[in-house]
Amino acid sequence: MNRFVIGDPKDCIGCNTCMAACSEVHKAFGLQSFPRLQVMRNDDVTVPILCRHCDDAPCAAVCPVHAITHKNNTIQLNESLCIGCKLCGI
Repeated sequence: MNRFVIGDPKDCIGCNTCMAACSEVHKAFGLQSFPRLQVMRNDDVTVPILCRHCDDAPCAAVCPVHAITHKNNTIQLNESLCIGCKLCGI
């Protein structure tokens, strides 16, 4: 499984196919089926946005069940702990 979807704003038309593909692949692997990326839109551009593996990991700081951790310079999501509240994406 490819770990990341790389979106090019020049090519993105905002169709959300990347989100659907992400969900389907996760579902096929027995993981939670919601997409790990969002299509962001403004007046000029649409582009898929996904985890940037930030050093300070604000998503991990807000996770109420500590399902997100920072290990080996990457952000790790423990699917078995995740409750799907989506606070990490706010």
